[in-house]
Amino acid sequence: MISEINTNAVLLPDFICYDRRLCDFLSSTFSYKSHGCRKVDQMGLKSNTEYLTWKSIIDAIKPSFYGCHTRFNDPVDYSQYSSLYQCQNTSKYISKHRIVDGINDCYLKDDEQDYELSCLLNDSFRFKCANETQCKSPISKSDDCPSTESAYQNIDTILFHQICDRYVDILPQLINGQNHTDETNCENWPCNNIYTRCDGFWNFPNGEDEENCHISNCSRQFLDCISPFNYTKICLPSHQIQNGIVDCLGGLDELQLCRIASYYFGITYQFRCLNNTICVEPLTICNLNDNYSLDIQDMYGQNICHEWIYNNMTGLKNYICHINTFRRVAFTLKQSKTYPRMNTEMTDPVTNSEALEPSTRKYTMLTFGKLHLPSYWKRCRSVYGLLKNENSSLACFCPPNYYGNFCQYQNQRVSLTLTLLSMSRSAIYSIFIKLIDDDNNQQEINSYEQIMYVPKSECGQPFNVYLLYSTRPKRLSKNYSIHIDVYDKSSLKYIASWYFKLEFAFLPVNRLAVLLKLRYTELNLRPNDCPLKCKQGTCLKYINDKKFFCQCNPGWSGMFCHIPLYSNNCSSDSIWLGNIYNRSICMCPLEKFGPHCLLKHSCPENYCENNG
Repeated sequence: MISEINTNAVLLPDFICYDRRLCDFLSSTFSYKSHGCRKVDQMGLKSNTEYLTWKSIIDAIKPSFYGCHTRFNDPVDYSQYSSLYQCQNTSKYISKHRIVDGINDCYLKDDEQDYELSCLLNDSFRFKCANETQCKSPISKSDDCPSTESAYQNIDTILFHQICDRYVDILPQLINGQNHTDETNCENWPCNNIYTRCDGFWNFPNGEDEENCHISNCSRQFLDCISPFNYTKICLPSHQIQNGIVDCLGGLDELQLCRIASYYFGITYQFRCLNNTICVEPLTICNLNDNYSLDIQDMYGQNICHEWIYNNMTGLKNYICHINTFRRVAFTLKQSKTYPRMNTEMTDPVTNSEALEPSTRKYTMLTFGKLHLPSYWKRCRSVYGLLKNENSSLACFCPPNYYGNFCQYQNQRVSLTLTLLSMSRSAIYSIFIKLIDDDNNQQEINSYEQIMYVPKSECGQPFNVYLLYSTRPKRLSKNYSIHIDVYDKSSLKYIASWYFKLEFAFLPVNRLAVLLKLRYTELNLRPNDCPLKCKQGTCLKYINDKKFFCQCNPGWSGMFCHIPLYSNNCSSDSIWLGNIYNRSICMCPLEKFGPHCLLKHSCPENYCENNG
């Protein structure tokens, strides 16, 4: 009866016909002109299976035609070519470079089984997986290799972001009488870092690393998910996350229960069922057609959660198929331009007590004898100090490359090693180094450093400088550069400038080694064809780059020297170089020093020679 026909499914044909001249290896049930025809069950189709689209039928019969030719009446004798491989029991030839490339080109699939030949091709781009005999094609990915248990016996073999991620990935190793894993001594390791921020997984117990990453109707420290009991949206408290009990559809609150660590594939996650230990591969659900409806038969032959049966497929996929494909991709150089993903950007400015600007907190250093510090203060990476306040509390004074209560966290920074050479041993130079933001016309100064260079005593001596970003963490979407200006310290006359763009902005630390050769007099770098219109400055050209820039007059800033500056606190005989955190940057004359050049040097008697 017509009423018994499923109108949502494609009608299955009785026979599949093909051109016998192209597929001479197939035996046909009957022939019609130049075509042969076979029953559908001989072509991979099953009469008891419903096919919803014609594409699903084509995908099912496609393997039967792997060995077919692609063109007619080819008179060439291909057997004379040593670079070709003949498929077994057919007249089809393929290039030997298609041997073991992960694609079946022969009907009997023998092109993917000739392991010995795959290693005799003298192809330097082919590779071998561990404990395998075949040499895989370069079009295959190295992460197609099966993972081995031995890959996780050593701390040196796991991915960096797997260290201190609250999951043990290596077997315990006995070191100094204690068992150690990748999760040992992780008390002060920050969960919210560049590898975990906005990756779709709660690495912090309270979900801090996922805050403000996507639109949510839940408050802080609550996970937005779907209840597996009534399929309504709920806000799950943080104390119910990763407690071993599934409270969200698909087990999205307990991803650690179905976590798979692979040396080649990185870290992947699967769905978890409500009342059993079944882990469901995401592709099982997320690749199904939206019109498909799960029923009890789907539980046989594949892992399907019982609570999903008879559920609307579109709704189910929308609920659970959104977690970044349930895979953490390992970093490679091929991803260097886009790693981490741009949607993982963190742009919260530093406004707390650990801000990068100089602290306004008043304190007095006290001298004290032998001090018995609590054991936890031994973690301090730098100098201990005693703050003179109501409690006379201890504090760590951190170098610029660290921050935190115990200086336990590393700042994102630029580590610059600067070496200077001068043609004049009698000259004295002032070097102004600044880290600037190149993405707009403001050219904001993130941080700076000033160096006084005396060639007579410091020729060839390297200077090590740390330059910090104005936000913690830095804005990954921005481009940064180093701008170096050189002045004659005696006259404060400008000499020249250098420009260095920072590549690989995703790196937490950029290291730069620079050698500058200095001249005593100002170079003639004022081109007549400068394209920039400098409003309150001079258009110049960098020494080491074809790039033009505007050298601003005191009191002005920006790419075109178009932004006026206010609150000049520099002394009248100094140079006002700009502002940072609403404070003046001053370059002092030779005889003065201090942040505003208000203090005068007092030289010891007979310090200078030759009436100097």
